[in-house]
Amino acid sequence: MPVKIEDAGVCKKKLSFEVPQEEIQTAVNKTLDELTSDSHIPGFRPGHAPRRLVERKLREEIRDKVKSELIADAYKKAVDENKLDVLREEDFDPAKIDMPTDGPMKFEVLVEVKPEIALPDYAGIPVEVVRPAVNEADVETNLANLRRSRGRFTEQPADVTIEERDMLTADVTIAVGEETILEQKDTGLAVFPQALAGIHFDDMVTALAGKTAGQTVTVTAKVPEKFEKEALRGQEAWATIVVKSIRRIALPTLDETFAKSVGFESVEEVRKTIRERLTHDAAEGLENAKRDVLAKWLLDHVAFEVPQGVADSNAGRIFNRQVVSLQKQGVPVHQIEEKAVELMEACKQRSKIELKLSFITSEIAVKEKMETTEDEVQARVQMIAQGYNRPADRVYEDMEKNGYLDALREQIRDDKVFALLLSKAVVTEKDAPPPAPPEAKHAAEKPAKAKKSAKEKTETADDEGAAKPAKKRKAPKDKGDADQETT
Repeated sequence: MPVKIEDAGVCKKKLSFEVPQEEIQTAVNKTLDELTSDSHIPGFRPGHAPRRLVERKLREEIRDKVKSELIADAYKKAVDENKLDVLREEDFDPAKIDMPTDGPMKFEVLVEVKPEIALPDYAGIPVEVVRPAVNEADVETNLANLRRSRGRFTEQPADVTIEERDMLTADVTIAVGEETILEQKDTGLAVFPQALAGIHFDDMVTALAGKTAGQTVTVTAKVPEKFEKEALRGQEAWATIVVKSIRRIALPTLDETFAKSVGFESVEEVRKTIRERLTHDAAEGLENAKRDVLAKWLLDHVAFEVPQGVADSNAGRIFNRQVVSLQKQGVPVHQIEEKAVELMEACKQRSKIELKLSFITSEIAVKEKMETTEDEVQARVQMIAQGYNRPADRVYEDMEKNGYLDALREQIRDDKVFALLLSKAVVTEKDAPPPAPPEAKHAAEKPAKAKKSAKEKTETADDEGAAKPAKKRKAPKDKGDADQETT
């Protein structure tokens, strides 16, 4: 069965097929014989109906079956014989292919194939990185964040002025023109930029800072273009906030009682554990930095274009993961939608980079005869299972069902490739510059960047940077910047 293969663009091939009529008739007769022997036609014993009657009754079924089989066989044979590394088939609908009663059956398939890659000499890649230092200021900052995670909000005197990350009790009204779109009495309001009624008030902190209980504050913002009420889009929204009371986080005393509350015997033991964790993270960060330098070198020194269709498909998956991640961080949906085009463009660029690097590492693995064994996969699954405190066999089953095992195998392969490259590289490690002078304000009082959901933000302060538990002595998990209030 002849097939004509032509270039059809970057990493694209057009396969043109012609199935001779003789081959079609042979397949039709074979299928008809099979269906006749298994036929169940009323008035005849199973398998004893006349062949011509079976052909007349099952004509369309026979032709559809033959056409599907001939197309599949022709395509598989062409791919195998021509050693095509197919990544993706363009939209192809067999129903649109006509199988004639006279003459050959013709059809075309457009595929994207793996690019041809010429690897450079990757021995002696220069790798220059900065060795991160762990200093006592880092330890104290993490310790302060851990204290914040154990603090509690307490009512403040009437003359106390509002600061960022305070928790207010307030009456809140939001209006656009003559229309009131939100009105709440004695509601909880956290002092940081946030969305109210689907409108993001970026100047919330500036407007409230320095005010006291009993004062009224107004904040303005523009109604987003994708606001649910179309008539209000683009207009100015006014938030009127009547402050009733102020609550602020009170940090626990840094003493033995605090140390025991997080699973340690003394404050120094807490500091020691934080220092060990930071040292471990610094070492891990140094290895990641080396890998990043190697990856950039490969991307800069191996020139080829990636298949556009595969890149676009992968970009869609990256985009979906990004949206979920932003939503988890509490970013309002309307803001995500407003930046969707920019976000998708960034995902497309990222997809091309990821695919290009994957093609390169795959080619190196082939050249170096690196393979991922099942034992290695099982060992990696075991590590993942320990992290989730689940049986390894259940984790394996879930990953297999969801199609994650192939990605895990690629990850193991890439780890081997980068380990090889690093062993051949010329590595230069430089010391990190000395830390900047400490700020006058104590680190415990410095607000950290919020990454909580909108609900968590109104009840707790941030726990970002809190010390991770040691491997042997585990402190309780942080619950946010403070425990939820009790009334």
